[in-house]
Amino acid sequence: MEALALYHKNVPYKWGGKNEQGFDSSGYVAYVLAKIGVINNPETYWSGKLRNALARVQQGDEKVGDVIFYSSGACMIYLGNQLSIGMLPTERPKLPGIVTGSLDTPGSPFKKLGVGRY
Repeated sequence: MEALALYHKNVPYKWGGKNEQGFDSSGYVAYVLAKIGVINNPETYWSGKLRNALARVQQGDEKVGDVIFYSSGACMIYLGNQLSIGMLPTERPKLPGIVTGSLDTPGSPFKKLGVGRY
């Protein structure tokens, strides 16, 4: 999976980033979707445009590869079993920005807004 291949490259978070020199949340998702042939011109996408480009899925019906959108403007690719992969800013500059885990935890500042599927 393209998303996991990038994880091992330690790509840093970069606000507005759209390539392997640095990604922001939507830049990472758009890049991965372009690599697998879902969209063209990934550099023109932001989270709102991604959300409008994908079919909406009811929350709770997520499947591997779906895109999860959050109130903060962040978006991540769903891996299954309540885990996602995506690019998030980090407080610790030595860590890469690509993370895996669940943002749907009690007290999280990330509130799920929706799910998109290609």
